[in-house]
This record gives sequence, structure tokens and C-alpha cells, in this order.
Amino acid sequence: MPTHKMHMAIANRVNKYLKLDNDMLMIGSVLPDLTVDKRHRVSHFKNGKEGLEGVANPYKFLSKYKKFLNNPVMVGYLIHLLTDRYFNSYVFQNYYVYDENTHLIGIKFQDGQVLMPIEKIRYEKHRDFYVYDKYLVDNGLVDKFKSFQCIDNIIDIDDAIFDKELIKKYIINANKDIEEGKKGEFFKTLGNNYKVFSLDELNKQMDLCVMQIIRFFSKLKYD
Repeated sequence: MPTHKMHMAIANRVNKYLKLDNDMLMIGSVLPDLTVDKRHRVSHFKNGKEGLEGVANPYKFLSKYKKFLNNPVMVGYLIHLLTDRYFNSYVFQNYYVYDENTHLIGIKFQDGQVLMPIEKIRYEKHRDFYVYDKYLVDNGLVDKFKSFQCIDNIIDIDDAIFDKELIKKYIINANKDIEEGKKGEFFKTLGNNYKVFSLDELNKQMDLCVMQIIRFFSKLKYD
């Protein structure tokens, strides 16, 4: 999945079209990962399968909760699912290596594919995403939360329960990351080099993801 900084940066850009409360949209854009019980597959409305067939499913979310989209937090939640679906599908199709039985066995680096255990594959993907976080923060592409008021609009649903005190701490830490930038603990252990992706490629995919989400919402209005 993309990092939370990527999720929030995408929510910020989509909000230039939606023009909703930005804090509410941003906190919603990370909520599926912040549930009390950490049941990732449930909070992301997945179908129980692995790989490309088990990506986040915004359509399942809409079938249950479309009536709540008057709440910007729930719109942000939907943006999270759309973002995960886009990036996971892209990575699974273009960078993951599979055996003849479609089991994940490796990842394609810039200098060639490498076979490795699944957890190491995920680490390498996320490492590049965290390096990209540095770019997003350094270039002011992730907004800080202005207040804690957005927490008041967080609602529990059948598929996701939240601890609002923990989310308040999350907001404090997210703002601290942005304030400290590359001098802070969040980025201290990361280098600047990408192993799998490139800065240009990630910028391109962010643009395409934002455009796809905006198209999704433009059609949703007329359903």
C-alpha cells in the first residue's frame, strides 16, 4: 500500500476538485489503516484473496456506506481505498515477480529482478515509498492538520472501529513529521536513492492516481 504521506498528499490534491474540509478529508484518507483491531482486509473491503485479486475494493464500501458521503471523513476513507487499489494494482502488475502458480516470489529492481521472501519484497517496496515521503514533505506537498476538530466527524462502522484518543496522537505525530522534515526521526535512517521505482515514475503515478480519483467522483455525482 502507499504510505500515509502519499495518501494525504493525494487527498490534498483531490480536494482541489472536491473543495471539502481538508482536515476531515486527510484523516479519512488514512483511517482504514488506523482501526482498533487492525483487521486490514475487513477495513479495506477486500475479498479475502491475495495479490491483484485481493486489492482494496471501493465498490464494496459504496454498496454499504454511500449514504454517509455527506461526511468528508467518509469521503477521505473512500479516497484511501481508491488510492490503495490504484497503487497496489500498479505495483502487482508491473514490479512483482510471480512463479507459474502466480505465487509472489520476487520484485523488479532498477537493475534487474531479484527473488526474495514476501516480507522482504514488501519491505523494498515500502522503503522506496518512504524515500518518496521525504520528497513530498520537503516540497510542501503534504498539509499539516490545522486542529483536532476533524476527529469529531469520525464514525465507527461495522467494518472499522476507531480510538479517537489514539487518532489524536496520530495527528500530533503526523504534524511533527512535517514540521521537522528530513531532520526528524521519521527520515533519519533513509537514504535518498530509489531501488525499485524512481522519483519521476512515482510523480507520474501520483498524477495518474489523482486524475483517476477525480474522474471517479465526477461520475459518482450523477449516479
